[in-house]
Amino acid sequence: MKIITVILSLFLFANGTVADNAKTRRYCKKILELDGPGGFLWKESDHIGLVVLLPKEYRDIIKVQVAKRRKGKRPRTLETLRLTGFANGDRMHVRSDRSITDFPNKWLFVRVIYNRASDGRKTKRCWHVRLPHQRQD
Repeated sequence: MKIITVILSLFLFANGTVADNAKTRRYCKKILELDGPGGFLWKESDHIGLVVLLPKEYRDIIKVQVAKRRKGKRPRTLETLRLTGFANGDRMHVRSDRSITDFPNKWLFVRVIYNRASDGRKTKRCWHVRLPHQRQD
């Protein structure tokens, strides 16, 4: 039983999200769940296309990507989003000209590569978008 627990713990992230494989874990480093108001938001923009709002602690953003989840393989990047600045509670907005319905209607990841404020080291975080054709927050 102890061996099974240890093996299982290798496949769990701190918040309990199960990773498909080691390639997904390397791609994301840590997978975060949706966190409600003021947190991660995926939605159709009031203007054109997809807009993603990030929690305000994500400041020094290098890149934000949408990737397709692939069981047993590394996620495949579908698009790198444009950084468009801070608004709505001082949260970073990133955009695509594509509508949310132009993305596959299967689990996606949004991967953020950023410099941590504490030590300036580059790190990666992902959020699952389980229903890409709907608002997710």
